[in-house]
Amino acid sequence: MKTRVIIIAISLLILFSLTGTSYALDARTGEIILIPSDEVIDEDLYLAGDTAIIEGTVNGDIWAACRDITVSGDVMGSVFSTSGNTTLLGRVKNGVKVMGGTLKIENQIGHDLFFFGNKLDITNNGIIGGDFFFGAREIIIDGPVMGNLKGGGQTVIINNRIGGDAKLWLQYLTLSNSAVIGGDLTYTSDEEALIQPGADIRGAVMHQIPEYRDRLKDIFPFLIIAGVVAKILNFVMTLLVGLVFILLFPRWINSLSDAIKKKPGASVGWGAVILVGTPIGVLIAFGTIVGLALGGVVLAALYIALYIGHIAISLCIGTLILGQITRIEKKGVIFGSFALGLFLITLPRFIPVLGNIVWVVASLFGVGSIVAALMIKKAEPGKKAK
Repeated sequence: MKTRVIIIAISLLILFSLTGTSYALDARTGEIILIPSDEVIDEDLYLAGDTAIIEGTVNGDIWAACRDITVSGDVMGSVFSTSGNTTLLGRVKNGVKVMGGTLKIENQIGHDLFFFGNKLDITNNGIIGGDFFFGAREIIIDGPVMGNLKGGGQTVIINNRIGGDAKLWLQYLTLSNSAVIGGDLTYTSDEEALIQPGADIRGAVMHQIPEYRDRLKDIFPFLIIAGVVAKILNFVMTLLVGLVFILLFPRWINSLSDAIKKKPGASVGWGAVILVGTPIGVLIAFGTIVGLALGGVVLAALYIALYIGHIAISLCIGTLILGQITRIEKKGVIFGSFALGLFLITLPRFIPVLGNIVWVVASLFGVGSIVAALMIKKAEPGKKAK
């Protein structure tokens, strides 16, 4: 079973099951996925691969997990993408939800746009028919947004019309002489917005200065102490829970640890898909009453998977180190290996930035090992995990 097929399976489990729509679908994988201009797809289209080029018409939704995807044909449904780079050249009748590196829009989107990533560019030909919600480093709006604009980021440049209110949390805001805000403009920033002559703001303008800096001066020492105590308690709790898991489920935990060693690429790939795809699926699910309960269950399952994953990666690291010195057979050596590995991935958490990087990497390998272990077990049905 290849990683691309696995991505499709996760998409079906997390995303497709939350839509409540038709179960007809067209799933495609590969290094290069091409839908030619003369092809019409009447079902929902699921994509997983390196590069996807959609020139034909899709009468359903598009769900994509690719490195790059370009959609130049029309989409009669919605577009959901967790790709590195997404380019929309064709018309999308419904809404667009994207979590990824970059998004470029050069045509009309019928309803709302959600974007969480690095950079978004709405070109002169791009039109957002509903509201626009975002969390991104850089947003450039050269095309009109018919509804409200709401989000946070570093830099927002508005060169066209916002039909409703604009409520922003950011560092730099620029309104060119062609910008129009149909309602109120409210922005929270340390910097005064650059509003060029000719910009038309038809409602009130409110500039709010963040209050966190003054408050942090008073509570900063307590935050440091609380952070250190929390990390120590987390280490102790994870150590105790991990020892219980190793004692009660030794074969299973060892199989997860072995999966990281045998299939590191599959483990980190699976982990990336789960950690990125699950929040998007939950976000979509929260739009319905039934989805609220289901989304809560999925989040709880993800939390448990993260916990178990960190136990697995800790045991893997510890056995790799102590395995150079002694045989990993006795329970005492296994417990010691786990404690050593957990200490090594916890220690960097006391260092800003580095700790976050180590946590993310450990989470990717750990969560992905759960699926990688299932792959190994399925490939070797006659052997039991040790």
